[in-house]
Amino acid sequence: MRRVFLFCFLVLAGLANLGAKAGPLDEYTWVNRVIVVFADSALDPRFTQQMTMLAEDPESLENRDMVVITDLEPGSELRTRLRPRGFSIVLIDKDDSVILRRPSPLSVREIARHIDKTPSRIDELAAGAPR
Repeated sequence: MRRVFLFCFLVLAGLANLGAKAGPLDEYTWVNRVIVVFADSALDPRFTQQMTMLAEDPESLENRDMVVITDLEPGSELRTRLRPRGFSIVLIDKDDSVILRRPSPLSVREIARHIDKTPSRIDELAAGAPR
């Protein structure tokens, strides 16, 4: 859990841009939920706003086993798989299903609401996971 938090912090701090270099999303299946933030450029104001919003509440991301991946690479493996257009945020659950797609930034609170409705998160809360 601590490693995931550190990873999220590095991404949110702008110290990591994994893009297609992150490898297949399969490594996160049943372990983490993934937020993929796509943009054509790091200068896109929506990208900057989204990363700022994610950085405002890293504890909520950690409690939900979130990994944040940014993709600024045209033609990347993630873009081929998830097919975003310009700026996009895609939320993937632990079972590798897409929970949410949005063409505009979302707050951590809005993201958390979507996650908290999933069967996997409901099971985690019933087992005593942190909110």
